[in-house]
Amino acid sequence: MSAMEGIQPSEGNDKFDEDEKDTLKMLIASDCHIGYMEKDPERRDDSLNTFEEILQIAKDHKVDMILLGGDLFHFNKPSRYFRYGCMKLLREYCKKDEPVKIEYLTDPRYPEDTTNCFPVKSNHLRHQTPVFSIHGNHDNPAGVGNLCELDVLSEAGLINHFGKSLSHDSVEMIPVLMKKGRTKVALYGLGSITDKALHGLFEKGKVSMRPAPEAVTPWFTMFMIHQNRSVLMRPLTEAINSWFTMLMTLVCCLQNSVEFKLQ
Repeated sequence: MSAMEGIQPSEGNDKFDEDEKDTLKMLIASDCHIGYMEKDPERRDDSLNTFEEILQIAKDHKVDMILLGGDLFHFNKPSRYFRYGCMKLLREYCKKDEPVKIEYLTDPRYPEDTTNCFPVKSNHLRHQTPVFSIHGNHDNPAGVGNLCELDVLSEAGLINHFGKSLSHDSVEMIPVLMKKGRTKVALYGLGSITDKALHGLFEKGKVSMRPAPEAVTPWFTMFMIHQNRSVLMRPLTEAINSWFTMLMTLVCCLQNSVEFKLQ
């Protein structure tokens, strides 16, 4: 079934129109795997076509931002054909004339923070639909400079690669702070790390999340992660424990106010 089938832009209503200036609309997608089956002439373009459908949905619904959960590409080094195709689609669908309605905030406690995982270059986002993405296990950073294709797209101003850890000894997740009207969002991300290594960091207490700064208006907290969970047939030392996902859900729910929510 096409990703577009049965999906229509939401009808406007008076209440939504009144609250639109405070409503942050977001499209979330994951595992696009651009480049999958690239050697099959009949299926080569399936992944690009699907990615185009995702961007078309975002355009039809006039979302404020797009959030990708990893594995945008099927390979760490995608071919020129798929790199070009992805960049062409992002420019075509995410570019728009009106300024971005999201405001990016600086944590006053760390005015010149350059710690890993802090991704946003707001000058790239003034006249397009912002796209945020963590990396997955297929398109993970590697080699000289510990780079991946998302870093290239980020430097080109097409995607904001966030949640990238630069250390194997510890991980500190720093939120991307943004707001639209009265709605404030603290977006955390953790790109894919070898499951066994990440499990060990958790066991040693070497994984932390920097809290958003205190504010009168509460933050809506989101967390994007790309890892395997502990399930049958998978050793517990090679996956994220189930208690972690349950805990993150509880923490995010407790921190979020029902008055300020994403729709």
